[in-house]
Amino acid sequence: METFIIVFYLSILILMSIYGINRYYTIYLFRKHRHDKITPLSEFKKLPRVTIQLPVFNEKYVVERLIDYVVKIRYPRELLEIQVLDDYRRPPSRTGTGSIYDIACPMYNLARPAGEWNSYDITVQGKQVQVVVNGWKVIDTDFSQMVAPIGKFPIAFAELPQEGMVALQDHGGEVWYRNILIRPR
Repeated sequence: METFIIVFYLSILILMSIYGINRYYTIYLFRKHRHDKITPLSEFKKLPRVTIQLPVFNEKYVVERLIDYVVKIRYPRELLEIQVLDDYRRPPSRTGTGSIYDIACPMYNLARPAGEWNSYDITVQGKQVQVVVNGWKVIDTDFSQMVAPIGKFPIAFAELPQEGMVALQDHGGEVWYRNILIRPR
């Protein structure tokens, strides 16, 4: 039994050492490449229009920093719409968590309760849009198939331009965000 404990301890020690060496290697790579100029492999010919809806955690000590960072998002204002709410344990709807606001209802409402962070991954490729809430895909739709007007839009969604803006708003309550990342695929 004593031999097993020593082998187990040494195994854990070796794993921790490898982790430590990896951190030093990461620092080395950072210092080596910190002045390298980063250029994208390709650029969009035309940026897509995207609507994102995010449930949030209400924590009043983060909002100022959040707003400071959100206004620094470099994406055309007219190309992205984000909807934010707290609708834990409510049935899915076209205006609820994970929806493409007033256009597409998610399969499930997977919002977490107040006090817990929710995560979103929104992927837009052409007119194909996928929404993942807290690790579960809730929407996978093709906007080019929406040939009749739906919801608040007076024209068919397939005919809307593939451009928009990023803007954050509330309806009188506190909202909080973190780790917002927009990147081309």
